[in-house]
Amino acid sequence: MKILVIGATGVLGRPVVRRLLALGHAVRAMTRTPQRAEDLAALGAEVVVGDLVDRVDHSPRAVAPSAVERL
Repeated sequence: MKILVIGATGVLGRPVVRRLLALGHAVRAMTRTPQRAEDLAALGAEVVVGDLVDRVDHSPRAVAPSAVERL
C-alpha cells in the first residue's frame, strides 16, 4: 500500500514511517525540512517537501496515496 505520512519527521511521524517501511509499505514522507528526513530516505521513504497549512503548496507530490496519516 502507498501511504502518505504528513509530519513524517516529527516525534510521532518518524517511528510511524519506520514501522510502515518495515511492514513493506511504500511511504511518501511529507516534511517542511528535507534535511530532517535524510534518514527516512535512506530507509526507502520517498521524501516530499510541503506544508499542509500552506494552501498554495498542496500539489501533485501528495496525490494518489492509498492512505494518509497526518501526525
